[in-house]
Amino acid sequence: MTLYVCIGIILFVAYKAQAIVKRNNLNAKQQRNVLISAVLVTLFLITSITLPYPESLYWFLFIGTISTTLILSNNVVKKEYNRFKNLPRKDLVLNVLFYCSLIILFNLNY
Repeated sequence: MTLYVCIGIILFVAYKAQAIVKRNNLNAKQQRNVLISAVLVTLFLITSITLPYPESLYWFLFIGTISTTLILSNNVVKKEYNRFKNLPRKDLVLNVLFYCSLIILFNLNY
């Protein structure tokens, strides 16, 4: 079961990173930064599922991963946040519900 969840996380993050790159027409440097950010987030999610961290180490790694991701792809995150804010209300609610249910699903299994 853990293997399927890990593969699902890898595929989901890779798909989202590719969609962000295509949607924003990023140059090579920005594409590399998004790729590095996606790999960091993927590694954090997979290791948090497969390895039991102490809570303090978990939050330290979480904050470090998010900070590094924001530093590497700050402009892309801003563009995506503005795009998210400008979605029609129905799509905005669907996105929020989808990602909340995804987080709940991962936390229920582990």
